[in-house]
Amino acid sequence: EMQNPDKYCPSVILPNDVAFGKKYNVCLFDKTAFKEYGLRVVDKKDGHPVRAGSKSMRFELRDGDCNDPPPPNWNDCKNDRERFELSGKDMFDGEEGWYAWSIFIPKDYVDIETGATDLGQFNLEPGEDPDPCCVFTINKKKSGYELELNILKSNKWTHKSVALNLSDEEMSGNWSDFIINFKWSKKDDGFIKLWLNNELVYEHSGQNFSKDTEATYFKFGIYRSALSRYLNQKNFSPEVEACFEKNGASAKVIDDSKNGRNSQLLGWGANAISFKIYNQCKHLYKIKLPTQVVYYDEVRSAKTCKKLKLEDLGYNCKDLGRNIKLTSILKEPESKIKVASELSIFEIDGERFNLALDKVDFSETGTFELEREEEGYLQP
Repeated sequence: EMQNPDKYCPSVILPNDVAFGKKYNVCLFDKTAFKEYGLRVVDKKDGHPVRAGSKSMRFELRDGDCNDPPPPNWNDCKNDRERFELSGKDMFDGEEGWYAWSIFIPKDYVDIETGATDLGQFNLEPGEDPDPCCVFTINKKKSGYELELNILKSNKWTHKSVALNLSDEEMSGNWSDFIINFKWSKKDDGFIKLWLNNELVYEHSGQNFSKDTEATYFKFGIYRSALSRYLNQKNFSPEVEACFEKNGASAKVIDDSKNGRNSQLLGWGANAISFKIYNQCKHLYKIKLPTQVVYYDEVRSAKTCKKLKLEDLGYNCKDLGRNIKLTSILKEPESKIKVASELSIFEIDGERFNLALDKVDFSETGTFELEREEEGYLQP
């Protein structure tokens, strides 16, 4: 149930069976982007998976589900993105707490391998000198998940990626449980601990807010970007190739698009070569973006672990895993950070518009520079 639907960020009333603790909002300027199928509370008696109790949240994203408001508001459609997400309330410097949530990937879920699908993050509200999008975010990959980290060292942000591999059997058709304990801080007393299915998979000690950070907030649902990469590859044909050439695409752009490479050259966002070529040749395309469905359940937040009521999920605060098993690190962070085995995790404050996730131009995989792009920055 949505309260005050005419507001920019209307509140969503969720039953305690699926969520308790923090309240959540749906934040999109384009009210036509609010699709009834985008988020539904469903029941196990109707054949839907649930983690506990009798209900869960079902998110669905279809081809064309992008936020398309008039200028000067942020526009997903013009930035090669689509989404349906819920956004939690802001958390501030010095705040400590816990979150828990469970996620279910159906066996018929279709990956957009050449683009990116985010299934949640802890986003940052930047101050005058903007921070990167997030403390961390989880990208859904065919081979598991990829943890994207933004780490502070000497009050400067560094981006790192960590591959968290899961087999298809582990990832699809099963619930995965996530628990996070945190203290957000501009000092060295901050920390983050993340567990997956009772295994400690990520730990960071030290500063996690910059001097300019205003707040962070938890966001979850389905968010996908760089969609043109997927569509260009899936619709590639001699006719499409001729269209690429006619519109000035280089041999390298054509080859990377045809083969679905994660290429820096193809770019990311409104000014990406991939997106510009797509807009010139999309009239030839027959294959659309796949419908994606993801379930969430038992989204909980509290000041203490005890108040999360983990016993409902078969866990105990005293027995949470303490050992970290090293996983595939794409670029090892230069800070007090530990990352491990298998993972998946997870916009906007109800009184303010700040689409922080879209303020970062991802220029390459692994370590990269965060670039300010004037048209990508929105003021509150």
